[in-house]
Amino acid sequence: MVLNGMLSDAPNAELHRKLRHLATLNQAEMALPLAERHGNTLLLAASDWPYKRLAKYHLKKPPKSTVGEHF
Repeated sequence: MVLNGMLSDAPNAELHRKLRHLATLNQAEMALPLAERHGNTLLLAASDWPYKRLAKYHLKKPPKSTVGEHF
């Protein structure tokens, strides 16, 4: 699964809270025998800075909407 998105402050904080909870669950499950656990891998990349090589693809201004305009 690949999911791309941008979150505001509140949902971003909720995501980080859930990731910390996942880390806590992982630590607790380490006590179980290996035969009772299932392997999972989560790869997440998050940044608060723009990736410079993609800057040329960023919109300078959102395109002007023509919805509801009369000609």
